[in-house]
Amino acid sequence: MKKPTIKHLLFLVSIFGLSSCGIYRQNVVNTPLLQQKGQAQISGSVGFTGYDGQLAYAMTKKIAIIANYSDLGTKQINYSSENYTINKHNFYEMGVGCFKKNKSALTSEYFLIAGKGTTSRYNQGLDTSMKISSTFQKVTYNRFCFQADYGKTIRKWEYIVSPRIMLLNYYNISDNSTDTYKDLPATYLYADITGSVRYNFLKYFKIYGQLNFTIPATDFKPSYYEFSPFNCSIGLLVNMNFYNANRIE
Repeated sequence: MKKPTIKHLLFLVSIFGLSSCGIYRQNVVNTPLLQQKGQAQISGSVGFTGYDGQLAYAMTKKIAIIANYSDLGTKQINYSSENYTINKHNFYEMGVGCFKKNKSALTSEYFLIAGKGTTSRYNQGLDTSMKISSTFQKVTYNRFCFQADYGKTIRKWEYIVSPRIMLLNYYNISDNSTDTYKDLPATYLYADITGSVRYNFLKYFKIYGQLNFTIPATDFKPSYYEFSPFNCSIGLLVNMNFYNANRIE
């Protein structure tokens, strides 16, 4: 029997890591900071969790809708030609809420949002007997979220703080490396807070940066359901007002 090599050790480490499935990844938080009827925003960003596209539209003077899509793409980590890991993740959601701007340029928004995500992870490597072995995990989850945005505009700058509470329900789990998830709860509560800074460098365009921190709000001793506690992103936003543009004085 051959002695274990560094390739074998890497494979065993990666298998150990698969005991917790990478299920939940934050998306970039959609913080439109809407101020009037007919206002619409389209934005795109890149961050630690992949690429995000977002929409927001003010249907009335108080009611707005938002939509978000996040995709990690296909991320492959190569340890060697035989030993590698492939991660995939995508998530989409829609929400409805209300917004209000006061005389001191402070804007507040409140959204109820529902979405669905899917995460998968494939790992292949050589075991100690020099045979190729592989593991595969795939999980789907629903997320229900309450989001509040509090923002202030100072000339061309906007500063926004967004606390959120999120309920996640995991289901359709496929895992050939372990079945420990069968004895664990499938529903968990998360809380996070996000800080965003935006700069209006052209009439319709804004550039922005965002930091997000997440913690489990319920008992999260099981290690199977992992989450990403931190996300950082940068993006570009297009801001328009169709209502004013189409008005006939």
